Amino acid sequence: MNELLLPAPVLILSEEVNLDLRIKILLMELGYPAPLIHSTPYLDDALEIYRLHLPNIVLIDLNFTQVPLHDLIRSLKTYHPYVIIILMAPQGQTEQIFHGIQSGAHGYFFIEQTDREILQQIRTILRGGATLHGELAQYILNAQTQSQAQQFINPFKESPSPLFSDVELEILSLLANQLNTREIAHQLGIPLYSVEGRIKSIYRHLSHK
Repeated sequence: MNELLLPAPVLILSEEVNLDLRIKILLMELGYPAPLIHSTPYLDDALEIYRLHLPNIVLIDLNFTQVPLHDLIRSLKTYHPYVIIILMAPQGQTEQIFHGIQSGAHGYFFIEQTDREILQQIRTILRGGATLHGELAQYILNAQTQSQAQQFINPFKESPSPLFSDVELEILSLLANQLNTREIAHQLGIPLYSVEGRIKSIYRHLSHK
């Protein structure tokens, strides 16, 4: 991946030995030297590594249970606001991913994905883009609808500005209908990087909500 400027060092936080090893191998395939990849299954060790090496990327296993995800991400970003947080998620944890994005995560991948798919997800994040799967897109749309319903129930409450633009809502709708980013780019007649950028904008809206 010579076309990418790889942020380093990296910290992997997982209690699963096999997942830890798999991600290390993938990161080395991406171009990271082994000495720049740190990992630990322990929170105290992770915080010490973070303090000593100030990683620019932290990959967090959603099955990590030693501290609430929200508290972990917030504490990492308090110490290093520009750290890139990537969630490693089992499929079916849509709500947890949603809350992780709200807390400031920059992206995620499913551990059930192939190595090639995971590498593509990481590349997209490092290029400044982001991805969303259909279930998460639908979850976000449902949350938006519930927020609008609450405003209808209590019309005297100050109305917030719209969270998403019309184009972002259209992209969410297409994702919820199981179109991938390339198909969406073709349907909307815009470049792929523009779709990925719009998804990144959705992330920012959620984290500032």
